[in-house]
Amino acid sequence: MRFIEIRGNTMVPISNEESILLEKVKGSIDPLTTKSLDERENEVARQLVHRGVLSRIKVDDQLCLVYNDIEDI
Repeated sequence: MRFIEIRGNTMVPISNEESILLEKVKGSIDPLTTKSLDERENEVARQLVHRGVLSRIKVDDQLCLVYNDIEDI
């Protein structure tokens, strides 16, 4: 279990499974498409979007995931 800081100086706990997916999203040069994830990773991503850690954006008619970086504020 880890804590990360998101927008609004809020600390959010994330599990090890969520941490692995988060590193996958952060390490991607282009926004990570939801089609490139398996069913479990999509569910974990949905939970992270709900908690404000990730954002879903639409790029070229595909849903993509991006990290909500605190430094983007």
